[in-house]
Amino acid sequence: MEWFDWVTGALVGIPATMGLAAVALIGYLFGRRSTQVAAPTLAAVGPRELHRAARVARQLESTVEELRKQLAEHRSYVDRFKDKVDEAVEFDRRSALHLLSNETEQVIIPTLRLASQLSVAYDELRQQSQVLANFTEGRTDPITGLGNTPALEEQLALALTDRARGAAPASLALVSVASPDDRAPGSDAHRAFVKRIACEIEECGRSSDYVARLGGVEFAVLMPKTPLTGGRVFGARLRKRLSEQCGLDVAVGIAEALPGDSSHAWLSRADSALYSARADSVGGQFVHTGEGLHADLSTPSEAPCSLTSV
Repeated sequence: MEWFDWVTGALVGIPATMGLAAVALIGYLFGRRSTQVAAPTLAAVGPRELHRAARVARQLESTVEELRKQLAEHRSYVDRFKDKVDEAVEFDRRSALHLLSNETEQVIIPTLRLASQLSVAYDELRQQSQVLANFTEGRTDPITGLGNTPALEEQLALALTDRARGAAPASLALVSVASPDDRAPGSDAHRAFVKRIACEIEECGRSSDYVARLGGVEFAVLMPKTPLTGGRVFGARLRKRLSEQCGLDVAVGIAEALPGDSSHAWLSRADSALYSARADSVGGQFVHTGEGLHADLSTPSEAPCSLTSV
């Protein structure tokens, strides 16, 4: 509860609405995870997972420290404003209004700046919580350490909530890679292949993207603040990396979140696009606009392939 102590201490004097919003934000993202997260068994944690956990720990520490500084700085403006309000009591009405008007101007800008900083911190904490979710039993794919289908559904719901609040559109890409004939499902070679594909997908995306394994060699990539055009670029880049340079049969289906969407409807559109892509004679990329399916022939620049040793 140490983090709660400094947050509540720093919030003294800040307007109630902003204070409650900040506490609710941090309390939700930390408290909700602390009540649900169960550490994975030691045997399931490898060097890659430990590195990822160490990275998110540093990111959380940095985000929390930055919030502490921002809240402490804003408190100085609020304390000054409170002192001036106390002084105004001794003035006549006209002088008091003039004083409060001047002081209000001095506190508005830092308050708006803090609101912007809290919004950035919210995005950072959301990204970090996505990584933390991958260490939660019941939400983790045992082979890749990525999220599984239940974890993806939770992230889709959160993305749709952000969309309803006016955030930029998000896109979802479903990826299917045909496993080579010499890698039978369940074999060590197949598991190694699945892990390597997972790494390639993560390297093609951004740190803010959420990657989940749906089963077999099928993956989902949730791209926040990414319209359909951005999703198409990602899909084309991934296919360039795996299809043309590695000789793998890759199909990609992409759909953007639409106003009023449900997780099921969004996922269904992406799945329809993937089905069409898989039905293509050479594999391909299809997008679902909400009004219909279209083949996508985007051709991005070269991207190196690192699957030759798998």
